[in-house]
Amino acid sequence: MGATVASFFLSRVCSNDANALRYGNISMAGLVTEVDGFYKTEEANKPLPISIAVVYVIMRLRGDSKERLQTFLSVMRKTANEK
Repeated sequence: MGATVASFFLSRVCSNDANALRYGNISMAGLVTEVDGFYKTEEANKPLPISIAVVYVIMRLRGDSKERLQTFLSVMRKTANEK
């Protein structure tokens, strides 16, 4: 089931249709580059799952504020550290 959900999600994010634009239209290679950058920029990001990195990248490309991005990361890091 997870692979199906991930495939659907990525097809929406990486496609060229009009619905994808609201998420920040990006190619698969561009998404991989952005996710790599997410993990390289801060050591605190390394324990986070890739799904969180993808959501963060989409939020950033969509134009969410720095404050909202920081709040998202703070909550995700706290949750990851509780496990």
